[in-house]
Amino acid sequence: MRLLSCLDRCALLGFDLWEFSLSSFFRRYGWVFLFRIVFKHPLRTFSGLLKYTRWRRGVRDHDEVLRLGASSEVGKGWLVGLGFCMKPLDCPSGRFNHDCALLSSGEAKEPCIGCRIGEVGMRALKCGADVYIMTSSEDVVYHMFVPMLEGRYRNVLLFLCPYTSKVMALPLLICGVGGMIVRYCSGYCKDYRDFLRADRGEKPEQTDISPSSEEMVERWLGG
Repeated sequence: MRLLSCLDRCALLGFDLWEFSLSSFFRRYGWVFLFRIVFKHPLRTFSGLLKYTRWRRGVRDHDEVLRLGASSEVGKGWLVGLGFCMKPLDCPSGRFNHDCALLSSGEAKEPCIGCRIGEVGMRALKCGADVYIMTSSEDVVYHMFVPMLEGRYRNVLLFLCPYTSKVMALPLLICGVGGMIVRYCSGYCKDYRDFLRADRGEKPEQTDISPSSEEMVERWLGG
């Protein structure tokens, strides 16, 4: 792990995802990504890698929002992805799943107290965007990346940990998708071990975004 972290810090060959990529090689979701994305679309993968090495040079650790070249007008053809960890710990729909009673009902009800998913999700639906609650990495490959490669989505608004934000940027660039990634300011995973626990649903913290990020999201969603 220390060697891989060192490779990330020095960005060997212009790439700073060595720890995540090589560690994931021994996990099921890593093989799913290889067979469903990399091996099936080698030219797009190579192009995405080149785009990523250029894109990451403009990314700073303290950036609250990472942009992938899309306009800030969220609407039809967009996918808004929210982490399950944004749910309250006592969410009535359960936590480690893709469910939200408010979003599935489509009714103009008040979201649960302290639930960012209900607030953002209802606004996104009104804009004509699709809303997806992200859980495991394997589900993300099947439910997000594969449809993107098929042309279903061209832009995304994702809410992610600082650690996984660049990890997700790479497949988005491979898929040719633009958009924005909003980074959590609290409760987030700090390293690969935290990521593995959350990927299994072991997440005792609730994540949230900063007030400044919240203002930007409200503007993008017509708030």
